[in-house]
Amino acid sequence: MNNILYLSSYFLPLIILYLIFSNMNILNGNKYLYGVNIDKNYIDENQIKAFNKKFKFYHTIGFIVVLLLFIMFMFFSNNIEIGFTFALIAYLVYSSIIYVILHSKIKNIKSELLKNNVVSERKTAQVFVDMEFLNERDKLINKFKYLYLIPILIVLVGCIFTFINKDNLGEYIPTQFDYNGSVQDFIPNTTINLLGCLLSMLGSVILISFISISSLKSRLKVDTENIEISKSENIKYLRKTGYGFFILVISFTLLAICSFISMFGISINPFIFKITTFITLASVVLLCLNFVKSPNSKYTSSYSSEDDEKNWIFGMVYNNPNDPSFMVQKRFGIGWTINIGSPLGKLFFITTIVALGFSLFSLIKNMF
Repeated sequence: MNNILYLSSYFLPLIILYLIFSNMNILNGNKYLYGVNIDKNYIDENQIKAFNKKFKFYHTIGFIVVLLLFIMFMFFSNNIEIGFTFALIAYLVYSSIIYVILHSKIKNIKSELLKNNVVSERKTAQVFVDMEFLNERDKLINKFKYLYLIPILIVLVGCIFTFINKDNLGEYIPTQFDYNGSVQDFIPNTTINLLGCLLSMLGSVILISFISISSLKSRLKVDTENIEISKSENIKYLRKTGYGFFILVISFTLLAICSFISMFGISINPFIFKITTFITLASVVLLCLNFVKSPNSKYTSSYSSEDDEKNWIFGMVYNNPNDPSFMVQKRFGIGWTINIGSPLGKLFFITTIVALGFSLFSLIKNMF
């Protein structure tokens, strides 16, 4: 039974990723079609179904191949984590290639429609600004800023307390746990190692809080055909997003507390770990469901600079130096993406690339 649960912890994320990716275009509403800003009503319904069918077919083929390679790796290697990481990377790269191919085809269709005057590009005159609405949004953001401070302070106090009592910890400190809360890996209890573990826990909580506030600050769009109703929907959407992220931050805070307790040699009740895992998954699901219902996904929503095709690279990467926004809503996918044209976006993007490169280098190094 334990082996089945252990293996499912690797297979389940891949299966969930496949289900989300293969149905991604359905989750993106009517405003975008494979990252292209075009009203789906101007494209033949059968043609859209053909694109979706082709997208799902190639995704399924790629998923099966990656899954078989991962299973083969499990039989020939004891390091399942490395095999899972490479399977994940391979599937994400493959999925991106399939998406880019379809994105280019849809973009060509839009070019033909523009050429034949069937559709027209949206104009900047459609910008909608309501100071009362923006003030209400800012009040909500300030509320969540204070709310997110609570788990950050809890983890900070835990880090300080644990570091001060370094000598009361064991010779080794735990760094990895299984689904039951049992320690799977240790590192020597040195000042640098302990500091690294504590900072990573504190950094995770701060990062999620920062991303949450940045997503709440991202540009809102009001349905120009139902302004008052749309304003109310946007405020409800922001409130649900803020609380969804707060639940996620709480789950990471609970994990940090469990880690602090384990460092002092105290065993953790498996039920606590399972509850924490459930809270994490529940918060992610709630955020995804809320995002799918985003008022910004309507084609009749007010115009903004991210509606312009020239500001996007393959409909995935937003690059607009003239837009001060740090984050904007994704055109394809669930969630938000950074504006790599902004100063903060450039810094975040470069830092992420360096971190991923270092992680990949360490992974390859551990294989040999």
